[in-house]
Amino acid sequence: MSTTALDAGGRRSASSSAFLVGLLGVAILLSYVDRGLLAVSGPLLKDELGLSATEFGLAVSAFFWVYAPGQLVAGWLVDRFDAKRLFGGGVALWGVATALMGAVGGLFSLVALRAILGFSQSFCFTGSSKMIAHHCRAESRGGANGVVMCGIGFGQMVGAGAGGMIMALLGWRAMCVFFGLLTLAWLIPWPRVRMNQHQGAADTQVAPVPLVEILRRRAVWGSAAAHFCNNYGLYFVITWLPLYLVGERGMSIVWMATVTAAIYGIQALSCLTSGWLSDRLVAKGRHEGGVRKAVQVLANMIKAGAIVASAMAWSETAMILWLSVAAAMMGATNTQNFAVAQIFAGPRAAGRWVGIQNVGGNCAGILGPVITGLIVDASDSYTVAFVVAGSITFGGALIWGLVVPRVEPVRWDEEPGHAA
Repeated sequence: MSTTALDAGGRRSASSSAFLVGLLGVAILLSYVDRGLLAVSGPLLKDELGLSATEFGLAVSAFFWVYAPGQLVAGWLVDRFDAKRLFGGGVALWGVATALMGAVGGLFSLVALRAILGFSQSFCFTGSSKMIAHHCRAESRGGANGVVMCGIGFGQMVGAGAGGMIMALLGWRAMCVFFGLLTLAWLIPWPRVRMNQHQGAADTQVAPVPLVEILRRRAVWGSAAAHFCNNYGLYFVITWLPLYLVGERGMSIVWMATVTAAIYGIQALSCLTSGWLSDRLVAKGRHEGGVRKAVQVLANMIKAGAIVASAMAWSETAMILWLSVAAAMMGATNTQNFAVAQIFAGPRAAGRWVGIQNVGGNCAGILGPVITGLIVDASDSYTVAFVVAGSITFGGALIWGLVVPRVEPVRWDEEPGHAA
């Protein structure tokens, strides 16, 4: 084959990967808009439906009751079947569930739709990680995950900013219908994605890694525990920040939406910049696993301090500053979470590894909102809840540094004691 043909093939492959990664990033953005609408609508929905803080926390956590264990099912499916089709099916289902949230009449229907939303979104990170593991090289893995993970921050920003404006003008029900239909519109370009079949061909000829073999690795348990700590602080902010800013700090709905959107925008930009910077270090010869693990340790330490400091700040300006620092560190840790999993697992087991890791991570979504609701109901204050979130986040830094082993590809033909 000529050099020209190889170059053309490489450009086509790069273009295909960029289109795929871009659409994955938009899908994650929409997923975080839709899962975050309950928090955005909380100041109005909670009163209209007559929910206590504990009931509101239960409605939020219902998403994670199904989302967390659903990771195992989704990971198994994307490792064996067409990840692209499964991912698209998940988007379709959660778009419908989001639109129907505009018609809920009470706690029961709200919980049911949140559970459907949770199952359908369980294909988000299992499917995207499977596809990225096939398409992206080590020196571009951080950037690809950065694009995908910036969808978390931009999704929260769009949900809080645009969602808050729509809610102020038309109400929270119209907001849910609008974003549900917008999610369904994402399906229009998805069939145009062309998977690089040659990159996955060799993988399909190798016997799948047994689930028990993955579960025997210390790395997957350590990563799952660390992911729990990462996500506790993240979901604490996603779930309770709007209510905190309005109820505790006295902000208006519009000002709350503006501040929250700006904080989430910082998180999204941090995903992109931290992914790019980590890739540059890897491209210059630094050990990829070492770079990504170091980011996790340092960023979680800073994030923990910033979460606690934001609650202790007397002035509104100082509080916003500390929340911005926490958001920037959330972006850095989000980017590396799945990059680390993709290194450990490789294309053969990326779906199931991410599924297992995400089960641990999203147990924070099951427990965190309820714990916070109980704390707020008992103390009528958010300060203790902020301290708990910061402490658990700091625990994540310790687990990444002391429990998770050296980050490098697992050699699946070796005994667990001889590999990561």
